[in-house]
Amino acid sequence: MTLIVLPDCFVGTVRKVECKSYLDSPGVNINDLTPGGKYSRRYKLFNEPDLRQVVFGRLKKQLTEAGMCAPNPKVRLALAAGNIAKGETDIPALFKKKGFVWFGPDWIMNRLKEISQTGYDNQVASVVSKLWVRGGK
Repeated sequence: MTLIVLPDCFVGTVRKVECKSYLDSPGVNINDLTPGGKYSRRYKLFNEPDLRQVVFGRLKKQLTEAGMCAPNPKVRLALAAGNIAKGETDIPALFKKKGFVWFGPDWIMNRLKEISQTGYDNQVASVVSKLWVRGGK
C-alpha cells in the first residue's frame, strides 16, 4: 500500500510514504533496504535511485498541476512499518544517512495512542485506534 502525506506541501515538501505492515512476518529487515537484499525488490524506491527520480518527478508534476502543492516541492521518501525484524536497530540511522524518513512501530503506536485519546469521531481509523489501544482496559 502506498500513501502520500501532504501536510507540508505548501511549505515545499511532499512525503511519499510506503506502508508495510508485515505484522504476520519477521518484519522489515535492513538488508532489504539496500540493493542486493533478499527482498530488496519490495523496496524499489529505496533501492533504485533512477526509478525514484522518475517517480518523484511525475509526482511533483501531478501534484503541482492539480494545485495540491507549491511549485517544485522537495519530495522525501518515507517508510511506515508496523513490524521490524528482531534485533533491527540500524534502520533509523540508515534512513537518516540516505535522507529518508522512518516511521517505525513505536512512532505508529504513539500516534494511535494520541488518536485514541481524542473525543468522538466517526472516522474508521479513529474508531479502530480507540478499540485497539483501549482494548486492554
